[in-house]
Amino acid sequence: MKGLLVVAVMGVGVLIGGAVQALAVNVGQVDGSTNAIPCTTPGTGTFVEFPELRLSLETQGRPVLIMFHLHVHATADEDVLLRPSIDGQSPEPFFVWVQSGPGQFGVTTLSFSRVYQVPPGRHVFGVQMSCQGQPVFLAGRWLTVYELR
Repeated sequence: MKGLLVVAVMGVGVLIGGAVQALAVNVGQVDGSTNAIPCTTPGTGTFVEFPELRLSLETQGRPVLIMFHLHVHATADEDVLLRPSIDGQSPEPFFVWVQSGPGQFGVTTLSFSRVYQVPPGRHVFGVQMSCQGQPVFLAGRWLTVYELR
């Protein structure tokens, strides 16, 4: 009877272990510092990688959900454009954008989420920025990449 009980308990343990493994997720997340960071491309019109928001993730070739969130302080007549990057390249022309007009200033929250197909392997995910003027990115910024099932 003890032998049967041990086998039954081992069998349940294997089933639970398999269920936990099936529910395992492939996700990466990076948080920015609490320091304010000025935009590094004022007036250039080109995109560069945001210095803190980059992460490497080994994927299995399933779609990935890329999400990022940033707070930006912009003063009069400043533009901020943000877009995701995969291996240093923008996967498409979509981006989030804020533009302040004459006499306008304040803090704006920019969030982005979109699903992309990537081949299997290790990839570097990031956020690219392009700015006009001298906007400043505030604390509370992050990038999350989640490989879907």
